[in-house]
Amino acid sequence: ARAFVNWCVGDKRLASSSISHIPKKDERHNRIRIRRAISMKDVENLLAIARPTGREAWYALAVLLGLRKGDLQRLEWTDIELEGHSPTITFRFDKSRRISHLPLNTTLVDILNEHKAAQTPGTKFVFPTTVTDDTRDKDFARAGIQKINNKGEVADLHALRKTLGTNLARAGVPQESAKELMRHSSYRTTSDYYTDLDMTDLIKAIDAIPKIERSPSAVSVCEATIQSTSQTCTQICTQLACLTVHEGASVHTHSTEDVAFVQSNPSCGSSSVVERQPSKLHVAS
Repeated sequence: ARAFVNWCVGDKRLASSSISHIPKKDERHNRIRIRRAISMKDVENLLAIARPTGREAWYALAVLLGLRKGDLQRLEWTDIELEGHSPTITFRFDKSRRISHLPLNTTLVDILNEHKAAQTPGTKFVFPTTVTDDTRDKDFARAGIQKINNKGEVADLHALRKTLGTNLARAGVPQESAKELMRHSSYRTTSDYYTDLDMTDLIKAIDAIPKIERSPSAVSVCEATIQSTSQTCTQICTQLACLTVHEGASVHTHSTEDVAFVQSNPSCGSSSVVERQPSKLHVAS
């Protein structure tokens, strides 16, 4: 209702909005239909299924460029530039009422060239016939794409647009670029409604964080202790009241706190260390 009234005001059909004071409902928590992103393997199957029937371009433009059903229905060949170094597509009837120019990748260029070659020369619209919802459901089923999964998420034509948004996020595309490619007025729309990231994506994100190298917390063997203190291991152990343990062990460690204590008290003996026992002592016999 708000959108309709705002349109009426913008089109000068109403002088002002009488419902502008009503808070906007948070649609993120009250969505009737939740779409899901489709795996690229399923997308490949769908395009292969649709190729012999001439519907490959319909689905390819939806998943690789995010075209909506209305965009596809209005699209004319004069809106598409397939030649040159920078093939593009122009949207003159964009939902946000602006002209958008988007690049075409090589896959789309090849698919559109094949689609155009199969049409009668001089055909105005890229898709003279709309792919119906029933036909789409059958194509999806043949490609092994479940219409509604166990979470209640739907796979339909607009789900291909969500697939594009998800792939842009997974590829690390900057938010502003993703917003422009999706032709949204705000990136919040792109992130809230057109990305479908799972735990695998979160794990990859965590793994991408620079690693922290942890330094050892203790000198691991007697030889290292000798190098770091210029004292014999026996002297260290005597001062730390662990001589009897040392004599019965082949490998042992002293914590950095213990080594620091001995370095600061080079002349103290075992009797002086009774009040300060080693904070960490690992013995491997």
